Amino acid sequence: MSIQSPAEGPAGRAIGRGSRVRNREEAQLSKAFFEYLQMAKPRCVYTAVPNGGHRSLIEAANFKRQGVIAGAGDFVFTWDMGSGWIELKTEKGMLNPNQIAFQASCQRLGVKYEVARSLDDAIGILRAWGRI
Repeated sequence: MSIQSPAEGPAGRAIGRGSRVRNREEAQLSKAFFEYLQMAKPRCVYTAVPNGGHRSLIEAANFKRQGVIAGAGDFVFTWDMGSGWIELKTEKGMLNPNQIAFQASCQRLGVKYEVARSLDDAIGILRAWGRI
């Protein structure tokens, strides 16, 4: 496990104001999506996956031992004959290496995985999956 300084993000990349703004925008998108889900009542079980944010090394190690997977999508949905993950990103947001690896694992296993860049995108994904 590598140690990141407070000014570094994934893979040791410097965190600038732009990434903090994107993180805030992604958090707002996540909140709006969750509020939509509560209202729409999709035909599935769903939950948000709180993988983001900075943690102490001890806390990160504990999460890893408990099965938390770095790069897992922001929301997971499951229904009688399927499941899917939605990763929320801003227009300019990029998947980090852990997210790319998680996406590849899903695709290899035939599990649905989509990136939504807006609330409309996320709603459209659920429609395409037949959940709303």
